[in-house]
Amino acid sequence: TNTLIVSDIPEKIREIRALVAVLDRPVKQVLIESRIVIASDSFTRQLGAQFGASGFMTNPSGQLLST
Repeated sequence: TNTLIVSDIPEKIREIRALVAVLDRPVKQVLIESRIVIASDSFTRQLGAQFGASGFMTNPSGQLLST
């Protein structure tokens, strides 16, 4: 909890407070967000549909056919 208990004369308490004010700085942090995606054969077809791809023909195994 970052607790510091000090018992001393007022002059030393002031010195310690000043020192703590100098040393007590927040630690820089980084937030990382991630997503795990498992890609399968149907994933590419779903991805194409999400991006609005159209006009493509596929055979029953999902391979693109040239037009």
